[in-house]
Amino acid sequence: MLLNLASASVAILGTAFSLLADYVAQEIVTTSLDPLTAGGLVYLAAADLIPELQHDRSLQAQFVQTGLIAIGIAGMGLLTFIE
Repeated sequence: MLLNLASASVAILGTAFSLLADYVAQEIVTTSLDPLTAGGLVYLAAADLIPELQHDRSLQAQFVQTGLIAIGIAGMGLLTFIE
């Protein structure tokens, strides 16, 4: 639990650092730090989630899991158009 808290805290600190860097250096630094921070957070979430998803191998569970993952990806895609 403490390691999970530590890794999440590092992601938040990285985001805060990139926002500070954006204030100082405008968009040059932010265009490389924000995706790196977001990628690290997605990796940590996926590394914990995917083994748990493989415990239930029924066809219904796979359809539900795939559908929810697709909805999440579509939501992120829509947010790029809004921004």
